[in-house]
Amino acid sequence: MYICFVLVVYRRGRYFSFVLFYFVTINMYALSHDWISCYMHSTI
Repeated sequence: MYICFVLVVYRRGRYFSFVLFYFVTINMYALSHDWISCYMHSTI
């Protein structure tokens, strides 16, 4: 599903796909970081 989404976006333009990929990567990192910090705080 994710690869299909990337392929569809890639057809629209390289710059747009790069920006979207960068945005998604940053969001994923932020979400995982928040989840880890929340988990650590709840454990402690």
